[in-house]
Amino acid sequence: MSRKHLLVSAFLLLLAIGAGAVYLTVPLCHDLACARRYDGWFAQKFDASPPLYLTAMDKSALLKNTHVPGVEERLDAILAYAPQNGRIGVMAASCAVVGNSSNLRGSHYGHLIDQHAYVFRMNKAPTKGYADDVGTRTTFHVLHPWVPLEEQYDKRTIHLVVSLGAINSNQTALQQLEDMYLGASPDYSRLRIINLDFIRYVNQVWFAPNVKPGEDKVPSIGFNTVIIALHMCQKVDLFGFSAPNNRGIWEHYFEKRDIPVPMHHHPDFQQRFLENMARRGIITLYSGNPHS
Repeated sequence: MSRKHLLVSAFLLLLAIGAGAVYLTVPLCHDLACARRYDGWFAQKFDASPPLYLTAMDKSALLKNTHVPGVEERLDAILAYAPQNGRIGVMAASCAVVGNSSNLRGSHYGHLIDQHAYVFRMNKAPTKGYADDVGTRTTFHVLHPWVPLEEQYDKRTIHLVVSLGAINSNQTALQQLEDMYLGASPDYSRLRIINLDFIRYVNQVWFAPNVKPGEDKVPSIGFNTVIIALHMCQKVDLFGFSAPNNRGIWEHYFEKRDIPVPMHHHPDFQQRFLENMARRGIITLYSGNPHS
């Protein structure tokens, strides 16, 4: 970003603050490097210190005082392939985070999505038969421990397992991980477990401050994936994210079935959060097909 652009953006930002604006209406930045340096709100929240992946070094503390049968052997097999320091290497130039919203139907975003260095998908996210709208590539498949691994993904796809039980305790997280489905012949080299400290960081820094005391709410897998991408990518584009319709219903692009909105994920806040990030220029939010 040029010095002139920064000065103009800063001036507009001061005008917005002076007017009492809660959210920015003019982007201050257009990439994450700029946001980490010049966007005070984002820089205050962004923390590169929590390791992204669970590693063998975390195992002893994780298993202390636990009695979940079989989980240690499974962890050993998976953690043997994790980076020793739990951190990613070079950040990707661009990332597409692909949600499952029905607004992807007829969007023709497939080619654009596949042009990104990394492509993230979540839980059940089929590409076969939907390539024109959602693309074909999957670099990272982010999923809950109980979600079956889809056969569609090729041998280059890395599965990132997010155990939201970590928000409550290591024991709860381990119980979820013990139930992890790995298939008849699991390829442990393709599995990574998101570090439990990173999951807590996402909740405590990015999500929980917007939850009222006493409310039992946790960030969705989509919310976690967006924050993961912010730590792995220089530029983050979101596809297939949308608010529920006026009946409080979501629809997936791959099925025509009404899905009641899971209120424990605080969907209203999550939508406002993404829109605010887009207004700040931290992410790009593609709206999809409004008539889907």
